[in-house]
Amino acid sequence: MNAAINLRNVGKKYPNGKGIKSVNLTVGIGQIFGFLGPNGAGKTTTIRTLMGFMQPDKGTIEILGLDASKDSMTIKQRVGYVPADRQLYPNWTGHQHLEFYQSSRPRGDFNIAKRLGLDLTLQVKHLSTGNKQKLALTVAMIGNPQLLIMDEPTSGLDPLLQQDLYEVLREYKQAGGTVFLSSHTLSEVEKICDSVAVIKDGR
Repeated sequence: MNAAINLRNVGKKYPNGKGIKSVNLTVGIGQIFGFLGPNGAGKTTTIRTLMGFMQPDKGTIEILGLDASKDSMTIKQRVGYVPADRQLYPNWTGHQHLEFYQSSRPRGDFNIAKRLGLDLTLQVKHLSTGNKQKLALTVAMIGNPQLLIMDEPTSGLDPLLQQDLYEVLREYKQAGGTVFLSSHTLSEVEKICDSVAVIKDGR
């Protein structure tokens, strides 16, 4: 395995004609890789096909040397995922989220809750937008995954929290991790990423 992610001619078309068309990219191991494009360009669709939440109409996807379609469950144990819509349970505390996800992930922890100053005793419905994002990131890093896939993770965060997130990602990279990060902000990609792919109109 010489790449964390390989996409070859990947396409996914929606009934309205939108989607992605022949996306090709390679993400090297140990990189923070930026996926840059305006809203509606196809970033989230690409990420959902990477995560196996939807099947592409064409092309091949390999993640950590595995086939994204055939080996989806194995991949999910090795990949941390931060979706744009933060899939958290409003009545659960941070502790409950961590206990639930720890039961399905390999041993080993990159627990950053304390590093980010996150109170794990509060229910999600009582957390600010920034603290919800801290929890989503903490959950994604349970089990010290080999790859972290993040869909616009700094959206709605204040500048100080953005800087905290960048520092965490740099530390994760230095520990051997790989990051695939989507963004629509050029300055963010320039600040944090080693390499970048640009997507526009699904290409």
